[in-house]
Amino acid sequence: MRSGLGAPSGTGGLPPSDIGGLPGGKEASTHTIATLCKLLQEDPGISSEDLVVKTGMEIHKLGFTLNPFVGIGTTLTLIRHKPDGSWEAAHVGDSSLWLMRGGRLTKLTVDHNVENDLLARGLDPASYTNPEVNLQALTRCIGQGDPLVPDIIPLDPKAKDRYIL
Repeated sequence: MRSGLGAPSGTGGLPPSDIGGLPGGKEASTHTIATLCKLLQEDPGISSEDLVVKTGMEIHKLGFTLNPFVGIGTTLTLIRHKPDGSWEAAHVGDSSLWLMRGGRLTKLTVDHNVENDLLARGLDPASYTNPEVNLQALTRCIGQGDPLVPDIIPLDPKAKDRYIL
């Protein structure tokens, strides 16, 4: 795991990824990192949920300055060593987090897309008949206008574990 990115000690991860093909992806990713760092410096005890939600609101505002018709967006998955000594991940979008433990690779995140939202509702994506809908289209990302609900994943690192972003 690469850490730092200008972030306070104890935070880490990789830069967010822009949303394929949409304008403003680079700006969304760059400003997401800057906003995360600023919020963590102002309040190291901020909850991971508030950290992601506040970052999302800032990127949403910026998006309508840079691209008033569509906004901008990025995905985000981060790992955080919290001030109380615990570890957790926060996730929105389709940037995956994996755990390698004891020779076994396990995906810890679920992609936030139309297909997985249908599955979560007990619906079969294969029977979805609207050809206009891209089943891989994101349903959650940094910069979206709707209230953003990140997945918060408690982590319990063990010796020799590897987290892969």
